[in-house]
Amino acid sequence: MRICLIILFLLSSSLIFAQSHIELIVERDSTILSGTLLLPEGNPTKAVTLFFSGSGPTDRNGNTGAQYTNNSLKMVAEGLAEKGIASLRYDKRGIGKSVFKGREEDVIFDDFVTDGQAWLNLLKQMIDLKRSM
Repeated sequence: MRICLIILFLLSSSLIFAQSHIELIVERDSTILSGTLLLPEGNPTKAVTLFFSGSGPTDRNGNTGAQYTNNSLKMVAEGLAEKGIASLRYDKRGIGKSVFKGREEDVIFDDFVTDGQAWLNLLKQMIDLKRSM
């Protein structure tokens, strides 16, 4: 798995300036996963929530296609940010801004588990980076 170092650099500088929305990318195998880190304004707590989208073609905001746009996960993330809790939500492979170059019929449940693990690993790296600053 490759994680774009430039994104870590941008993230580390944005933690200092407390930006709200940060776009992130995780690359693994034939997949480019795209996500949004939402940081609360001011001094956030040490808590971070990692959102896993529901079943079907659900994007990072909780939407399933243009006809079913409710932004449920985005609204929950914004509510958490108001309480000082950061969150990371991402598009599943082949959904939203994420890209999957393989065949859909070859995707298994474990692929979604390892995608989530990749995001968790990125969060851990970001926390370690912030602690070393």
